[in-house]
Amino acid sequence: MSSFLVKRSSAADNLLLFLVTAAASVLLTRLYLFVFDYPTIGGSRFHIAHAIIGGAFLTLSYLLLLCFHGHRVRQLSAVMAGWGFGLFIDEIGKFITRDNNYFYQPAAAIIYVCFILFFFVYRRLEKYTPKDPRELSFDLIEKLENLADNNFFLPSRKDIMDTVAKIVSGPKSRYQYFARGVGQLIESMPVHMHPRPHRIYSRIRSSWTWLDDFSAERRPVFYGLIGIFLVYVGLTFWTMTAFIYRLSQDTLTPAHYGINNNVEWGVYIVELSSQVVSALWMCQGFFWLVKRQRRRALGLFKNGIAINILITHVFAFYIEQFSASISLIIMLILFVLVENILEDESAR
Repeated sequence: MSSFLVKRSSAADNLLLFLVTAAASVLLTRLYLFVFDYPTIGGSRFHIAHAIIGGAFLTLSYLLLLCFHGHRVRQLSAVMAGWGFGLFIDEIGKFITRDNNYFYQPAAAIIYVCFILFFFVYRRLEKYTPKDPRELSFDLIEKLENLADNNFFLPSRKDIMDTVAKIVSGPKSRYQYFARGVGQLIESMPVHMHPRPHRIYSRIRSSWTWLDDFSAERRPVFYGLIGIFLVYVGLTFWTMTAFIYRLSQDTLTPAHYGINNNVEWGVYIVELSSQVVSALWMCQGFFWLVKRQRRRALGLFKNGIAINILITHVFAFYIEQFSASISLIIMLILFVLVENILEDESAR
């Protein structure tokens, strides 16, 4: 019996929109509370937690999906759900402690782990391509909905005909009759050319294309990345060497690192160890770079950054709290640049 759960082809885009909005929601909420000295809503008698506002946003997003058609509604729902989830998860410290401690130290790390799990789901969905005739038929129905939303312009029609061709060329099934009927209907409709994009959208898209080309084609960007990785590896091993030297001299004190208890001390050691592992991956990248294996080196640099993002920063958020977001953003930018150059290398 076939599953009633059928993956949506646009799920990855919607989930990415959800993730970006949720992350922005958490960071902006923390920044707002810090700047305004943690104000409360409700006066002296009540305290309306922002998790309630988050729940309202989540409910509205569900209602939008239940009541309205169109990919724009799904995008709006993803934004509202992301904002609501961010407001909700930001108060995780209150939900898991007896004293309702909003400043519970592991809260930042827990929030970050939640986002990592969502990111893995996103990566899984991003690589998904519908192949089964049933899945392709659901995909075709969604594209028909988008066709109406896009006023029957040529790009949407072409996308539909590509899906029709996949179903028709696949194994014989009842879905082929549906696909042929849709294909005949689309072919009988008048053709509309590309819609004129909005001026702001055109500028954003052209700027992103320029940035993409700049990072992929300009040698200074590549050499700049190599310089940053050299500094990262050097600082990591310098810190590790100083740590081992002080440990051997029995002069190592947690207070020197701003650490207050044994748990933080253990977390710091694990953080430093994972950072060393990340640096070792990058050292392998330098080895293959010297041997002129640029593509292999880029893959190792990418893995080293991924270790830092997925492991090191979990413990960094525990110790540094949300100030670790600054180094995380830098690492994410480096990851995107390396992946962009790697894709350009693969295309060549």
